[in-house]
This record gives sequence, C-alpha cells and structure tokens, in this order.
Amino acid sequence: MYKGGYTPVWRGRLVLAVLALVTVLTGCGGGGGGDSSGETPAAGGGDPTNLYPLAVGNRWIWQKTNSVSGVSTKIDEITRLATVQGTEVHVLQRRDAMTGQPEYGEELRLKTDAGVFELARSTAAADLLLGLRRIELLRFPLKAGMSHVALDQTGLDLGSDLDGDGVNERYAVRAQVTVSGVETVTVPAGTFPDAVHVVTVVRETVTLSRSSPLAATPTSTTTYDDWYAPGIGLVKNSELSVYPSGQERDSLELIDYRVGDRVKPGVSATSWTVVSPTDG
Repeated sequence: MYKGGYTPVWRGRLVLAVLALVTVLTGCGGGGGGDSSGETPAAGGGDPTNLYPLAVGNRWIWQKTNSVSGVSTKIDEITRLATVQGTEVHVLQRRDAMTGQPEYGEELRLKTDAGVFELARSTAAADLLLGLRRIELLRFPLKAGMSHVALDQTGLDLGSDLDGDGVNERYAVRAQVTVSGVETVTVPAGTFPDAVHVVTVVRETVTLSRSSPLAATPTSTTTYDDWYAPGIGLVKNSELSVYPSGQERDSLELIDYRVGDRVKPGVSATSWTVVSPTDG
C-alpha cells in the first residue's frame, strides 16, 4: 500500500517496532493467503482494467492529511526498472512536493497475473519484511465479497524489551483483506467510476514476558480503505490506527496524475516539478 500513496508512516506508541515491520502491507490493500469467498468479479483475471498500472514515468500527486502533522503534498513516481531476485521490477519513489526530499527508501513493485508484490532487496531487507522475500499487496482477480487472510504470523521477536525485565517481547501480526465492491469515488483529481474498494485490517499484538509488571497486552489495529480506479490505480486511501494510547487518522486523495498517456484534464502532472534540495 502503500501503501502506496502506498506506504504510510505509522507512529505506533508502545508497539512502534511492530508497526514499522508491517508498513509494506499498507496503502495497497493486502495479499497472499487463500480465497475464502467470492461473488461477482470486480476485475477479471489478472489486471485487465489496470487497477495497478506500473510503467516508468507514471506519477501520482497526493494531498496527504494526517491528524497529527496536518496537510502536505506528496509525489509518487515510477523512476526506473531494476532487476531483483532475477526478476525485472519497477522502482517507486515518494518525495515531498515542497522539499523534494525522499520520504522512504525506494520500493520495489512486481505485477503478474497473480497480483502485485513488494520485493525485498536482499536477505537482510527480507528480514524486515517479516522474513519474506516477497509480500503480496493485491491479489488478482479481485472479486466483490472476497475475504482472505493476507498475513498471519506469531511468535516473532519484537526486538525490544518493553517492560524492562531483560527479555524481548514477542508479537503477532494478522492482516485480513476484503474486497468491498465497486464504487464511484470523487477526489480533487476528478470523479472515477468503477473504483474497486479494498479494506485491509491489520492487527498487531505484543505478548509480554511472564514477569511483566504491565497489566494489559499492548494491541494496535489499523484499518485501511483503498479505492483503485481502472487505468489510474490508487485514487483514495484512508486509514484509522488505534493504539493503546490513542488513535491517529491518515488519508490520501489524488489531486493530479500522469499514467501512461492519461493525465488529469486541465493542469497535468507534467507541470509539477520536484524541487531538488540545496546544499545545507
């Protein structure tokens, strides 16, 4: 997901280390696991309506709203092709529109008839992706009513001793993905009919050591609503994160785009220039 607009930054309080590990599932729906149900196809086999278009030069301009940090403008762009794990992938980079500074490391995207995947760069990077070399962000075909478990892992080392007893806590993470249906979505970039609405619920639970003085088990739940428009990709994302200490809301709305030969009517994404930061 993003999430893209594919990978939001989670600011977990007590479970910060857990949240940082699972951001690869966000802004782009979920993936993996078995299809437990399905009714009418929202998109046919593979990605015929191009709900997740990948091509060098594709660019999406976002209005990002965060309940803590406020409103900002972000630019996502497919910058180049790369070969990873013997496979050609697309490289996605997000920058702040005002400063030109990259927000995350480059993200690697692979799209096949089976779905869209986030790839790890190396074995070390794969460890950060919950020990997986490849994580499925979307699975094709998308079917209205489909629901499946995207990720379910337990007994993972948190890498932190939250209660100060000298023992690292363990944690579990589970992601459930549901294709809600096909809707019409209006954002600053325009109105997009036939957008596929995907809901992903990610739940992290920390298991405290037996000697822990803490009374409660730290748990956080983040719900992502993503809308993908044919030929454009993600056009809207909203998320609600509920932590032991409170909650945070985050959203993305498309304000401009250049996807292949498709641009927003009027002022196009070709008129946006990413500012290069000056020395100092």
